[in-house]
Amino acid sequence: SAGSSGTFSARTMSSGAKHLTYNLYFDNTYTTIRGDGSGGSQTSGANLNLTTGNRTQNVSGTIFGRAPAGQDVAAGGYSDSIVFTVTY
Repeated sequence: SAGSSGTFSARTMSSGAKHLTYNLYFDNTYTTIRGDGSGGSQTSGANLNLTTGNRTQNVSGTIFGRAPAGQDVAAGGYSDSIVFTVTY
């Protein structure tokens, strides 16, 4: 999901009324935004290898995040909630 900002082009974390811009990317070059295809984002699947007979399995992957430098925000704890959808 786009999180609390409602857009993939510039996600925001909040600390009360203060906001810090960030985004999530496919790789460490920070050029391809993870999203649903809107707002300049791209969709992509992940390969998850599951075995039959095991109803509970752990799978891991890497998502790159970046908060651009130069943002004039107060110190504090900033947060956002993102929803990931797994289709099988």
